[in-house]
Amino acid sequence: MILIKEQNIMTVVKELKAVERKNVLVGIKIDSQSRELLNWALVKVAEPGDCITAVHICRSPDHASKDKSLLDGYLEVYEGLCNIKKVYLTGQIRTGSSIGKILVREAKNQAAVALVVGASKKSTLGGWTSTAKYCSMKLPPTTDVLAIHNGRIVFRRCTNNQLPGVKGNLIPSFSHVHNLSAKENQSEFGDSEAGTEKSVCIRELKEEASKRSMEHNKVLSRSSSLLTHDLSDERLGWPLLSRANSGIQLTTHSRNVSVVQWVLSLPDRSPPQSPQCPTVEENPLSLERDISDIGDETSKITLSASVELQKGSEEIIKAKSSNCKCFNHEALKTWTSHFSSENLIGKGGCNRVYKGILPDGKPVAVKVSRSSKEAWKEFAHEVEIISSLKHQNITPLLGTCIEDNALISVYDFFSKGSLEENLLHGNKQGKSILSWEERFNVAVGIAEALNYLHNEFPKPVIHRDVKSSNILLSNGFEPQLSDFGLAIWGPTSSSFLTQEDVVGTFGYLAPEYFMYGKVSDKIDVYAFGVVLLELISGRQPICSETPKEQESLVMWAKPIIESGDVKGILDPKLEGKFDQVQMQRMVTAASLCITRAARLRPKISQILEILKGDKDVKKFMNFPIR
Repeated sequence: MILIKEQNIMTVVKELKAVERKNVLVGIKIDSQSRELLNWALVKVAEPGDCITAVHICRSPDHASKDKSLLDGYLEVYEGLCNIKKVYLTGQIRTGSSIGKILVREAKNQAAVALVVGASKKSTLGGWTSTAKYCSMKLPPTTDVLAIHNGRIVFRRCTNNQLPGVKGNLIPSFSHVHNLSAKENQSEFGDSEAGTEKSVCIRELKEEASKRSMEHNKVLSRSSSLLTHDLSDERLGWPLLSRANSGIQLTTHSRNVSVVQWVLSLPDRSPPQSPQCPTVEENPLSLERDISDIGDETSKITLSASVELQKGSEEIIKAKSSNCKCFNHEALKTWTSHFSSENLIGKGGCNRVYKGILPDGKPVAVKVSRSSKEAWKEFAHEVEIISSLKHQNITPLLGTCIEDNALISVYDFFSKGSLEENLLHGNKQGKSILSWEERFNVAVGIAEALNYLHNEFPKPVIHRDVKSSNILLSNGFEPQLSDFGLAIWGPTSSSFLTQEDVVGTFGYLAPEYFMYGKVSDKIDVYAFGVVLLELISGRQPICSETPKEQESLVMWAKPIIESGDVKGILDPKLEGKFDQVQMQRMVTAASLCITRAARLRPKISQILEILKGDKDVKKFMNFPIR
C-alpha cells in the first residue's frame, strides 16, 4: 500500500471539501463496523447543507420492512453530530443480490459526488476492496469512490478535473499518535480514558470547527421524525428520549479547543490494527462474494423467533404491570381525543406523547411507542425497571396498554414542564425564574433519586440519560427524575459493563462511556454534575450563542471554578441572591461529578452527603472559593 505524507493527507481532505457537493452515499450494514464509515463521511466529507444517504442492502424483500425500523434507530444516534455539522442524514433500504449494481444505481440516481464503502478484512486480499473498484468502473468520473478501513483510505478513485491537486489513487493513512501518560487518564477500568491527540485530523479540523456553531435542540431532518422541542406551554410536562450520540474516533487534546473539535477528536474504541495493509490487484468478479462490508446481518432472526420474542415480552409486561393499571386502548383514544394532533406534546424517532384527561379530570402523559420486534423488547425492559421503583423523586408509571399490538405507557402530566424549560425560559413564556432555593431543592432531590437507584434499590439501576429535560417539576417545584427508556440493571459482579453502542444525550456523556463504552453508575454521576452546572449557571450543556471556547458548559465552567471565582459562573438571572454555604456545596459537588477519570469520580452517595452538609466541603475542595 502507498502511504502519503501528513501534509498530503490534509490536501486530500480539503480537496474533498473544496468541491461543491450535495449528496454523499454511504453503503452500510446495520452494525458497529459501519459506524466507522458514517463517522468518516460526516466528519471528513460532509459540509453544512449536504445530504448523506446511508444505504442498507437486503438480500430478501421479507426483511426490508423489519430493517427499516432498525435503520431508523441505527441512524438516530447521529442526531447530535448532524446538528453540529448542519448535515442532513437519511436512510434507505434497497433489495437485491448485486451489492455493486445497487450502489452504482443509487449513486447515479442521486448524482452523488462521493460514494463511501467499507473494505472487508474478512475476505481474501484479492477481494477486500473489490466493491469500491467495481463501483469506480461503473460510475462517472464526477463521483469520487472511496473505501475506508480503520479510518484510513485504502482505495480511492478520483479525477484530475474534480480534485486537481491529487493524482492517481492515493492511499493516505489517518493513523493517530496518542500520549496517555497523564495520571488522571488511568481509569478504574484498566485502560486510558483520555489523552492528548496530535493528529492530522485535529489540525485540519481546527479551522473548520471554529466556524461551526451548535444549534441546541434543532431537529435533524431525515427519514424518521425526531424530538421536537418547539412546544407551547400547554404542551409541556413530558420529555422524550433523545438518542444524541456518535461513536466518533480520536481523543480530546486540550481544554481550550471548541466543543466541536472535542467531539470530532475522540478515540476509536475498536482494537488497534496494523497501520499498513498491502494493496493487491483485485478482480471485480469477486464482488458478489465480498459482501461483508454491506451485508444483511439482520436476516439471521427468523419470523418465528420474532413472534416468540414478542410473546415473551408481552408476558413480562403483563407480569410487571401488576404494580400499575392496564389501560383499555379504546379508553385511551377517548381520553386523548383519538390521539389528535392538538394533544400531541412531543415526538421522537420511535414514539409520540399525547396529553390525556382521565374521567376524574386528572391530566396524564400518554406515550405511544412504535411497535416492532426490538420495540417490544425495549418496552418490556423499561416497564420491568420503572414499575419496580418507588421513590418520591422518580416519576411513577401509572399504567400500560398492549392491546391491538400497541405499546403505550401512561404517566403523570407535569404542567410546570422540565427543568430545562424552566432554566431556559425563566421570565419568558409565562414562566417565573427559578429561585436559588428551588434550584438547590432540585439538586438534592435528584441526588436522592440517583442514590436510591444506585445504592438503596435491591438491584442497582443505571439511568443512562440523566439530563435537565428528563427532570420534571411539580406545581411545588419538587423534582421528578423521568424517562427510563435507556435505563439498565447495573452490574453486581463487576465494576462496569462494556457496550458497543453509546446512547444518551450529547453534552452529558461521561468520557469513559463516550469513548470506550464503559458503563457504571459513575456515568450517571457525571451527567448529574452537568445538571448541577446548569442549575448554578442557567446555561445549556452545549450553547451555540457563545464563543467557541465556551460552547461546552463543562469546558467553560471548569477553569473558572478551579480559579476560585465561582460567582463567575452564577446565573445572572438570580441577581446575586443565593445562599453562600449551599453555593459552596453545589459547586464542590459539581466539580467532583465532572472529574474526567471514573476512578477518581465519587459515588452519588458521597455527592448527596456533600449537598446535604453531612460532609465537610473543605475536605473535597482543591480550589479556593472567593
